[in-house]
Amino acid sequence: MSKKRPGVDATIRLSKSIDPSLWMQVDGDKDGLIDDKLQEMADDLALALSDGTKACLTKADLLDIVIPWKFAVGKPRNGLLGKLRSNSDADVTKWTKVGISHVRNIKGDASDDDVSIAMGKITELKGVGPAAASAILSMVRPDLFCYMYDEVIDCFLPKRAYTLKVYMACNAKCGQIARELKGDWNPAKVARTLWVAARSSANRKDTAKDKDSPPGKKKRASNVDQPAETSKRQRRK
Repeated sequence: MSKKRPGVDATIRLSKSIDPSLWMQVDGDKDGLIDDKLQEMADDLALALSDGTKACLTKADLLDIVIPWKFAVGKPRNGLLGKLRSNSDADVTKWTKVGISHVRNIKGDASDDDVSIAMGKITELKGVGPAAASAILSMVRPDLFCYMYDEVIDCFLPKRAYTLKVYMACNAKCGQIARELKGDWNPAKVARTLWVAARSSANRKDTAKDKDSPPGKKKRASNVDQPAETSKRQRRK
């Protein structure tokens, strides 16, 4: 069994809650968890993809925004950079355009076939697996697709793997929670908030360790309250 990412206990606790105010509180601590400039670039790209301004990704979009963002929210896999860079501009445009076009035309909920087709097109690119593909799809249709955060996999499944089957399971769980929370919650926002819960909890534990250790380098503290501390919150059965 793979070792779970730091802070996943907080993610698991949050996933059992259907209290929108608790979720909003946790999501409010997302700022500063990754580089502000990189997040701004990712947000701008997501807006252009979701509103139809961009029909596809360029190679620069993939290498300078999507992959750096993916590495920032998870574990950098620099061994993939050679394969990613070997994709031609034409191939990045071609395969992302086909995958994006498919998800834009989905009416209602995304079926397993929809997910499989869209993922299959984008993963034609060298070095791009389900996780990187999910980053792109969640930018285009956050109402249907979540990002495949390690912490979200660890929250819902006993073993972490980066496969289409695992992604479908995580996406279905995030969609279910979004429907229970209602309002403006969607699979992408649910997954992000679960990641924030884990990252904030891990930062908090690191800060506590620093206080008990000799003077030296200290990590930034997080001011997010753990979901577990809200003992009277409503829980999802």
